[in-house]
Amino acid sequence: MSDQPREYDAVLGGGNQPPIYGAVLGGIEGVKRRLANPDVKVQIAGLYQALNYGDAGFDLIIKALRYSSERVQVAAYKLLRDIPSAKVKQIIKEFNAYQFFECLHTITIEHHPAAIAIHPDGETLVCAAVGNSSDEGIGGVDLHFTKWNLLTGKKINSVCRNSKNLIQDVVVCHAISPDAKTLAIGNNIQEDKSNKIEIWNIETAQLSQVINHKSIWRLGKNKKIKKFEITTFTFNKNGNILAVASKTGNIIIWDLEKRKNIYTISASASAIKSLAISKNGNNLISGSADGVIKIWDLNNGKELSQIKAHDESITSIAISPDGNTLISSDENLPKHIKVWDVADSKLIRDTIPSMYGNTQFIANSLNQKIMVSCGNETCIWDLNKRLLIATLKDRNRKVYTSSATISPDEKTIATIFHKQIKIWGLP
Repeated sequence: MSDQPREYDAVLGGGNQPPIYGAVLGGIEGVKRRLANPDVKVQIAGLYQALNYGDAGFDLIIKALRYSSERVQVAAYKLLRDIPSAKVKQIIKEFNAYQFFECLHTITIEHHPAAIAIHPDGETLVCAAVGNSSDEGIGGVDLHFTKWNLLTGKKINSVCRNSKNLIQDVVVCHAISPDAKTLAIGNNIQEDKSNKIEIWNIETAQLSQVINHKSIWRLGKNKKIKKFEITTFTFNKNGNILAVASKTGNIIIWDLEKRKNIYTISASASAIKSLAISKNGNNLISGSADGVIKIWDLNNGKELSQIKAHDESITSIAISPDGNTLISSDENLPKHIKVWDVADSKLIRDTIPSMYGNTQFIANSLNQKIMVSCGNETCIWDLNKRLLIATLKDRNRKVYTSSATISPDEKTIATIFHKQIKIWGLP
């Protein structure tokens, strides 16, 4: 390839600088001169000019990706990710772009608690929030189903529905299925045994079924009803199975299509604090207040293995989509996040992300690349390397979040805390 000027190169004359995004004298040598300029805007202009010189230009952009300032690195990354070259694709695959993630949009909602999910279309953020009923005569709570455009942060629509079965102050759990089509929301009211879990169709904003206390409470050996205080629940990938855990250490597996309890697991003598289901739907993982993680066969409820993971109560667990890696957190001081190999129950990594605040939630991507742990710090984990690769910051400050959701292409993350949703991505 010739390094001589091409038809799109201009002859530089006089003492003035050429326009930032204009052509430059000297072919590839002129591009190098721009990339060596101390002005960041001139360097970025040089990156765009380098695209005209094929592999030689790509090599310059790759060099900028590795050794330049953050702004130039981001620009280089954005240019390289659209180049079909096999060499470039491999470099993009290995590069950690999450270190550059910043808050693109901040959305304030009116009600809390709320659950969020990114729709599989990768373009829509879905939120279900709980508020006191706007009509005191009706009672119950209002559920607010809202959608936003993930790219622009603009609201698409919002629908409000009333539930007479729920009371805002005792809503203990809420979760949206991975396909963003179903909301499960649960109450704990012990005095009149009126624990209930409502299942809502988010697309139609209609109540589809109610799982009441007759289904989720159980009889003890003396034939007396035993309390089933809900602590957490989770969906499988397809959104047709709901696993519900309790303070008494039991787990109910509910088939939403058949509308019945398939089986109940006596999982622990301690409260179950967190649940996760593998992407393939074969394994259920439970984390309990005694620090033990157990892995179950979701098809029949049989225990497959267990790990004495923490000295204190587990606050959150997640499993990678391939089922090979577990991440768990506890409420001990200092706070630990541990990474486990599922096959041999081996501890791979033990990190101390913060002295304060529990890791409340761990979200995993639908693919094989990342997890996000939420709490006093919001951290991104590389599942292949099983390493912490970034910590989200807004105006250089660490961000507290209670839950997160990851887009299918893993290029966007949405987090929530109280009444504020933040959308994160490359600037």
